[in-house]
Amino acid sequence: MATKSKPPVTGGTHPLPFEKLAPLEFERLCLWLVEREGFERAEALGQSGSEKGQDVRAWRGDRRFVFQCKRVREFAAATGRKEIAKLRRELSPAEQPHELVFVVSAEVSADARAAIRSEWGDEATCHFWVGVELDQRVKRHPEIVREFFHLPSEPHSPLRQLPAPPADFVGRTEDLAALRASAKKGGATICGLQGQGGVGKTALALVLAHEMAADFPDAQIFLDLQGVSERPLSTYDAMAHVVRSFYPEAKLPEGVHLAAAYRDVLAGQRVLLLMDNASGHDQVAPLMPPAGCALLVTSRQKFTLPGLAVRDLELLPEKDACALLLGIAGRIGDRAGAIARLCGYLPFALRIAAGSLMERPDLSVEAFEKRLGRGKELAAMGEKVLGIAVSLLTDAFQQRFRHLAVFAGDFDAPAAGAVWELGEEETDETLGAFVRGSLLEGKEGRYKLHDLARAFAASRLTEEEKARGELRHAELYCGMLGEADGLYMQGNEHILTGLALFDRERHQIAAGQAWAEKNLQVREEAARLASRYLDAGAYVLSLRLSPRQWIAWLEAGREGAQWAKDRAAEGRHLGNLGLAYFDLGETPRAIEYYKQQLAITSEIGDRRGEGNGLGNLGNAYYHLGETRRAIECHDAALVISREIGDRRAEGQDLGNLGNAYANLGETRRAIECYEQDLAIAREIGDRRGEGIASWNLGDEYEKLGELARAVEMMQLLVDFEREIGHPDAEKHAARAEAIRARLAGG
Repeated sequence: MATKSKPPVTGGTHPLPFEKLAPLEFERLCLWLVEREGFERAEALGQSGSEKGQDVRAWRGDRRFVFQCKRVREFAAATGRKEIAKLRRELSPAEQPHELVFVVSAEVSADARAAIRSEWGDEATCHFWVGVELDQRVKRHPEIVREFFHLPSEPHSPLRQLPAPPADFVGRTEDLAALRASAKKGGATICGLQGQGGVGKTALALVLAHEMAADFPDAQIFLDLQGVSERPLSTYDAMAHVVRSFYPEAKLPEGVHLAAAYRDVLAGQRVLLLMDNASGHDQVAPLMPPAGCALLVTSRQKFTLPGLAVRDLELLPEKDACALLLGIAGRIGDRAGAIARLCGYLPFALRIAAGSLMERPDLSVEAFEKRLGRGKELAAMGEKVLGIAVSLLTDAFQQRFRHLAVFAGDFDAPAAGAVWELGEEETDETLGAFVRGSLLEGKEGRYKLHDLARAFAASRLTEEEKARGELRHAELYCGMLGEADGLYMQGNEHILTGLALFDRERHQIAAGQAWAEKNLQVREEAARLASRYLDAGAYVLSLRLSPRQWIAWLEAGREGAQWAKDRAAEGRHLGNLGLAYFDLGETPRAIEYYKQQLAITSEIGDRRGEGNGLGNLGNAYYHLGETRRAIECHDAALVISREIGDRRAEGQDLGNLGNAYANLGETRRAIECYEQDLAIAREIGDRRGEGIASWNLGDEYEKLGELARAVEMMQLLVDFEREIGHPDAEKHAARAEAIRARLAGG
């Protein structure tokens, strides 16, 4: 069943973000609006599957109104005419509405309105609640705004990550009581929910987590560990997710240093961690939190950990199974017990069975019960019910359902449309049908196949469908990686937006890159993609991947570039391999990669790449204490940056020169370089660069005894780091305060 979505409203005078509501949620909003606008007997037909072109139907006196509810980016005359034709085709003369209302999130031009009214045939009975008019109409009813949108006063934080539990959750009274008792023992609360796929582990964990949330006010962190996928999350990725929930821009170490950062960020706080879908002991053991925190884990595997209170989930009791069926599809009636038995009392199968009967009102309960059959093994019941539900779809919808197997986790509607090669309207229609039929989970604009459903869909893909779908998926998320990197490069408030986009789509991006790497020697498109992924995400990948992960991606990108005979890309990947090894402290090895990069850039006349390689080589020599050689490299890089007009690179070169001169004790020359670096950072909106240049200037002013100027410059970095939650903010603040104290003491 679709669940309520509440996108944030940035202020009372701002337009409401209708476009961020799921399609069915927008229909529900329309129903509320119709009721509050004085219409009678209003009912939403879109969610029942019996709409026949009517999303909402209502009466005013003896006149029947039909409301077409469309959450779209644009609405043309052709779309309106199509909806009118559908009404006339699907409804009998006695069912035809007296008046028609188009409720549309987008603006509709005057020409389009005239054409649609002409098609309807009566201008006075064809109405439009659209765009700004719709926004104003909804805002007349504050209760609608509160119900469907996050108001500014509501908490909206990366530390509040718990999804809502299923609205149709029933039963599990004994399980909840046992888990509540375990949670009250003190110390670190560690509870494990184990059981077969589809038994309802995640739903129960979410119910429990929401109950416990008030006791853990500092943060509630949710993460799908992807334990039954081809690529379960690594310990690094899981720990990094937790740390970056608090410090979004942090570039993290590996190994024991990351484990220490993980423990440090949780120490002294009341944090609830819900780690869903774990692969087993080895994935979860390093994630044990310190005292005062709580860890909830779900897994199909049985394992133990010190202090872990385990609860094995059994199938739903018949009473609860029947309640779940009837709560979704009341027309099942007295056949609920029989259908529950045929579904093996498995919540996953029960939801699909009830959802199928909701989506297909023409199918009788008895006929569906007969199709379920008898005598099947319990382990196969989820697949059995799923197979029947999918077989009830049209051929086109069945193919689209199969193609969803290419998604490695949750995704949004535009992504599904790109893989299906469909427009927005058809995509929304298809996703809505899948959500109504419980074939697909839909929450707050994101969609996800249950693990069992994804395995089923994948097993039905033909080789041709699989190859085509995986290529589209890899291309799509390479583009999304580029979008995240582009946002990051814009600086200012776009930095966190870009990183958040990458984090949200990380598993999909990784799956696309893995497909390209696996196929680069057999498909030219894959070779080019393996290389393009590294170019698309040059900045965010260096920040978000561990050095070893980054090296693995870079090696694949380099090989892809070689297969594609793209020398320029090969040079870029060599330079980034040097950076990765430099981060690991392997400076001599980094220098070898930089020299290979420079050989290629010189050969092909790539001045930008040459400047980049010279800057990196200069940093390596600086690290080895060869400061004069470093200055030679940075001077040469600066000439190239100015020649090609790359202001960002020019600022970096100036900052590097400042560091080198400061190291030699040439303070005035260092200040001159840092001041130019600072001016460029401010010009291009590079907040991080501005903070670093300011701090470096403060260091040099302190050496000159100009303490007032020093603390003024240093405070700029402190303010920026506090704004983004950087882990070094308070360390830098303490240094600035120490200088202030010296200044005050004369």
